[in-house]
Amino acid sequence: MAEEEVDWARELFDRTRGAGEPGWIADPAVLAHAGDRRRRFRMAGAGGGLAGVVALTVAVAVGLGAGTADLGSQPGPGGAWGGRPLSNVFNYVTNMGTSEQPGDKSGIVYIPQPAAVNLAAVLGQMDPTLTHFNGSRDQAHLRIVAASDARAKTANEIIMTSVWTNDILRQSGQLTFTLSSSSGWAQTIGATVGFATDKLAAPCDIPFSGDQPVTGQSVTGASSMPLLAAQWSSCAVTRLPDGSTTGSASAKIGKGTATVALRQFADGELFSVVAQDFQTPWQESAPDPATVVQPTPWTAQSLASALADPAIHSGWSLLPPPDPDGKLLLPADLGTGWSFDTGQADQGTSGMLQAVNGCDAQGSVPLSKTGSDTHYWGPLPNGVTGTAVEGEYFLAHGSGAQDMAKVRAAAQGGCKVGPVDYSKDTVTPLPAGIGDEAFAQTMPDLGIVSVYVRVGDTILRTDLSNSNHVRDQTWTTKTPLDLSSAADQQWLAGIGRSMVSRYSGGATHH
Repeated sequence: MAEEEVDWARELFDRTRGAGEPGWIADPAVLAHAGDRRRRFRMAGAGGGLAGVVALTVAVAVGLGAGTADLGSQPGPGGAWGGRPLSNVFNYVTNMGTSEQPGDKSGIVYIPQPAAVNLAAVLGQMDPTLTHFNGSRDQAHLRIVAASDARAKTANEIIMTSVWTNDILRQSGQLTFTLSSSSGWAQTIGATVGFATDKLAAPCDIPFSGDQPVTGQSVTGASSMPLLAAQWSSCAVTRLPDGSTTGSASAKIGKGTATVALRQFADGELFSVVAQDFQTPWQESAPDPATVVQPTPWTAQSLASALADPAIHSGWSLLPPPDPDGKLLLPADLGTGWSFDTGQADQGTSGMLQAVNGCDAQGSVPLSKTGSDTHYWGPLPNGVTGTAVEGEYFLAHGSGAQDMAKVRAAAQGGCKVGPVDYSKDTVTPLPAGIGDEAFAQTMPDLGIVSVYVRVGDTILRTDLSNSNHVRDQTWTTKTPLDLSSAADQQWLAGIGRSMVSRYSGGATHH
């Protein structure tokens, strides 16, 4: 395979892989790139056992002067929380770390005020008397500040845990509360549990770490063990009046019950709760029935209702617009439950647009200038959580039709190179009237379906992929993405029309 084909294939794989999916096994450089997305953490001095983490972006070397307001003494939401001081949330949840912050040796964790409000609202809904949640009660290392505070607005993810106890000494459960700037971040550093989550339908699968292995495989690390089987209910999805979506499901783990609920906002932010009426067993057996909280204090429906509290809002993570020129898809254009994936870096498009077919003749066309690209995360038509990335490719003046024909010819398939058989690739024309011309390309061995649309001398391309597909060292996918049904083709055509509408200014982006 020519070196440029290797580069293209690796780049395409890296652009479409899920946030928690590992990099190229056979390529140390890509492994290093994938590993760089996992952030380094240090203890915040809170002490305690199983706890959560505040995950921040790498670029957090920003300091504030004296006098930064601590908003913890302000009253929290009304309703079930009852207006108690916001800092009281730390009596009921435990937070234990931050990312490395050069120049900041204080060990203080800065929590955006809207995130603290959201936590308080859910805690009050789940336990109005606040007699069952147990946290670190450590407020010395935690500060609640405005979302615009430089040391808070870089937060991409906040994870806190709590232990639920009742009047029976041996019985206790555990909960993980996660606020993420995107679904991609949620799976990058999501909840890792001792039971299987691979059969959990989207979007209920988002709160769990993308590194979570399937049943029968081992969790890496000192606590290595096979995962316990889990039979998950269907994911109940509800659209709320503000445009956000809740999802919830539950599963039996021996005599115990695991429950997950999440609320996904239109701007991409996510708030989730993973609740177990037992402590995760670190032996190769189901939880001891004597230690399971009876009766289970919550249901999938009650957790979803708690997350639907009107006091809960997005806006705690103030990120820059994901699409600088405002001409690419909005998550809603892909369907309900889609969001921007801030766990992926938007690097723009430049150099060449390549449509590799494995043969000597391939569709590579030069680009006239740099374009934008944006990543997304959400449910595919088959119910599996997927990823999407749209890019705009600016061609030389007057070359649009000729370059599109070259790309289409290469996309129709070609030769087998090693384990990747490009001869399986197919092209399906999309209905007339979508831009100047449009087609969908299916690449079975790579598990990717791409929508190509030409508008004058610009090609727009959206790559769709299963986020949880498993590739082996041959680069081929174990779960090809099949979007060949009539309904799927209508969905792809709709994406193509939205691509044209956004690019041509048919709707305002921001």
